[in-house]
Amino acid sequence: MRKIFSYSGPIILLIVLLLLIYFFLFPYLDFTNNKEKSIAILTSLVGLCFGVFQVYLNTLVQSKREKSKLRHLEYKELVNNLNSIQEILNANMIQDISNVHGLVNSLMNRINNYIAFISYNDSYLFSGLKDSDSAKKLRSILNSILERTDKMRKAIDDILKSEVTNSSIDSDFVQKIEELNWHNDMRQMLNEFIPAKYDLVKKVQKSI
Repeated sequence: MRKIFSYSGPIILLIVLLLLIYFFLFPYLDFTNNKEKSIAILTSLVGLCFGVFQVYLNTLVQSKREKSKLRHLEYKELVNNLNSIQEILNANMIQDISNVHGLVNSLMNRINNYIAFISYNDSYLFSGLKDSDSAKKLRSILNSILERTDKMRKAIDDILKSEVTNSSIDSDFVQKIEELNWHNDMRQMLNEFIPAKYDLVKKVQKSI
């Protein structure tokens, strides 16, 4: 039923054109004295109506196919981006963080990609996605992940600055403590991120 309604425009146009022929042209055709000419005129106009209908329908079908392709491409980009965020966090939780600034930048870029995906595709490909609970929840979690990671970055920067003025500070040990605290927080945030990610992916899948 939904598929039929999606093509209601061409159907309505065809009905309107046929009704116009019936009410405004058909009464003036002389099938008694000039049958062949009347039939020719009627056949030509009806054929024209169906021609317009076919062009409109083909244009609509092509547009829907192109839109469907775009949805699939954008869906794959979304999944890859969210998986990449998870992989970055997992990788930095099982090994020492060698470049905290690079970690923050990597997360920031991917989170910005997520925000852009929601904003750009909300009205055209995935209507209502921006205001959905799943999109809002995931964005909130991602913002928390970025804020917590940047907090660690600032703390490590302060530790390194303090080491310059106070050589008695064991910067490696203090940095390890900061990383450990970040690991503990990220473990909890990942437990929130993963189901929220799947909820959003499922919602987007329904529109494909």
